[in-house]
Amino acid sequence: MVGPPKTLYDLRRVEGAVRLKCRQCGHSRLVALEEMIGQRSFSRRPMEWVAVQHDQICSHGSCTSQSVRVDVVPFGGQMEELKRRRAQTILIDLALKIVRQGAYPSGHQPLPDEAIRLALRVLHPHVRRRETLEAYWTAYKKTDRLAHEGPSTPYVQIVAALLKNGYPVYAEYRTMVPDGWWK
Repeated sequence: MVGPPKTLYDLRRVEGAVRLKCRQCGHSRLVALEEMIGQRSFSRRPMEWVAVQHDQICSHGSCTSQSVRVDVVPFGGQMEELKRRRAQTILIDLALKIVRQGAYPSGHQPLPDEAIRLALRVLHPHVRRRETLEAYWTAYKKTDRLAHEGPSTPYVQIVAALLKNGYPVYAEYRTMVPDGWWK
């Protein structure tokens, strides 16, 4: 690839990643290409490189600066930082699948308590709110509950906490979160 890419899809040729550096607060992070494509396509934002460079917003802490430098990192898909993040994403996704099945059990056999406990333990360092996980467990274990008293609301709060803490969550989980919870 000679020169800047035309779209994000062009970075696949060089197995690229994207580095974002805020000019205001100085925060820098490396983003996997497929993660960025997924986020932009979910929010229906353009994939053109010029648009990517101009509409990035820093989301570190309380910084909401629009002055973010966007650079290509060739062969970034093989970097250790992105490998760890990809493994973390897979782990969170598997735990969310188990927790979702426990929250919406229609048509499924009930899950063993150990599976739910393990999934919640996996999510704990990423959600960072013990109360949310305890609310899910309490609602899951409650035997004499009505249909609307299940763990579906704490499940949505778990997804919202993951998004708020900056973890990539697949689009199918995001659609369950009411607007504004992850902003």
